[in-house]
Amino acid sequence: MALFIVGLVVFGVWTLIQPIMQLDDTYAELLENGQAVEGRVVAIEPTDVLLDNQPVSRFTVTYAQEGGERRAVFEQRVPFTDLPRVQPGAAVPLRLGADGKTVIDLQRLNVPLEEE
Repeated sequence: MALFIVGLVVFGVWTLIQPIMQLDDTYAELLENGQAVEGRVVAIEPTDVLLDNQPVSRFTVTYAQEGGERRAVFEQRVPFTDLPRVQPGAAVPLRLGADGKTVIDLQRLNVPLEEE
């Protein structure tokens, strides 16, 4: 019985940790291999999830690609100190994956975007 309870706890913890690991893996992969584009935040919604005391938010962004405007919706962990720079209407640096995944490039967030 004790082994069953331990197994159930391990499964529960794994179920909670796996999405967190996927967020971090996606971010790292896109930072290294993603296409850098400039976008604009359309909406930001809280998810009520904190990872390492940093909120995970759901972003809706738009960006220009292949002669048209594209829209992406994704969840990403953003430090509290960076939240003022990713509010609706703000221009943000993005990284796009070939599979359609998108993240805000927090490393380039503090670098001013070039004026068009």
